[in-house]
Amino acid sequence: MMHLHICRLCIYTMLRPAILASLAAVGTAQNLGVCWDAFNNDYMEGQFRQLATHFSSIRTFVAQAWYQNAADVAARAGVTVALGLWIQHGNYENEITNAIAGAKANPGTVEVIYVGNEELLVGWDVPKLLGYINDAKRRVEEAGLTNVKVGTVQIDRDFYAHPEVVDACDLIGVNIHPFFSGEPDAVQNPFESFANHFQWLRGQYGDKVRMTETGFPTAGGSNLGHVASFDMAKTYFDQYKAWVQSANSPTPYYFMLQDNLGKLGSGTDFEAYFGLLDSQSQWKFAMPTTYPGTFSIYNALGQALIVLNNNVYARRPTHSINEKFTYDSTTRQIKSLGNNQCLDAYKTATGITVHTF
Repeated sequence: MMHLHICRLCIYTMLRPAILASLAAVGTAQNLGVCWDAFNNDYMEGQFRQLATHFSSIRTFVAQAWYQNAADVAARAGVTVALGLWIQHGNYENEITNAIAGAKANPGTVEVIYVGNEELLVGWDVPKLLGYINDAKRRVEEAGLTNVKVGTVQIDRDFYAHPEVVDACDLIGVNIHPFFSGEPDAVQNPFESFANHFQWLRGQYGDKVRMTETGFPTAGGSNLGHVASFDMAKTYFDQYKAWVQSANSPTPYYFMLQDNLGKLGSGTDFEAYFGLLDSQSQWKFAMPTTYPGTFSIYNALGQALIVLNNNVYARRPTHSINEKFTYDSTTRQIKSLGNNQCLDAYKTATGITVHTF
């Protein structure tokens, strides 16, 4: 993959105002992420490509799944990734090694490495978690990955209780699930409860806070006054998409990409039905198949421009949402559909540089 600072980029030819003026401005940017779990070795490559047409980024719970590096697969699909390191079962060394290797091999693909997921909720002590976070930060720095952040994912209550964990992190990922709360506000208006809890945490810790999980199951029974249903899950997802456009939260992640029927029979069947895809990899809710008014941009080598973590690269086309652009004839701005960043190009002594703002 080539960072865009190349002489042969036909930017002035491809982006002539006369051509751009004929392209209508279209709706808001996606800026949507989704969580993916490694429970099926047959689906990783295909599912990453499937989600790339609707989501600009993916959050994983592991750095390596079924002998595949998650960052490698994400790069081939044309999406960015928030790499999780699963540390609860002694896999840390393998996880951090693969995370660093994937980040180095795929510039721009990995934004953040999250060390763990909800360990404090299941009884870990803070010093144990901090040991893993500090080690990961040291190793990422030693690897020269200056643009890759390191943090952890926990529930909001544990970040309030342990500010020292926040202090140790570049970013923190928060999981907020009203479905698992019996508080009256969560039962009466689940999404408003989620949005309030996120805003309260962001008010406490500022721009360090990232949203890493929220969702609602389509089936599986009731929990703490909530009833899992298709209609409620669809409403929750629709509210999430609207919230994304106004919340100014960098790439929030929805839980979950696909149903996991392996979780059935545990007495909490709703755990199996948080997916946007059913168990046959079919979208439960209507998802757009095309984006009218969008276009892709190619250089003289036939490579597509792609915006990853606010940087512009030229690479083999993947047809992901991060390679789609819109043109606003009023402001004369070209925007990435994936993250709403605008393209800009300027001449330098060695050629033409393209960047975003």
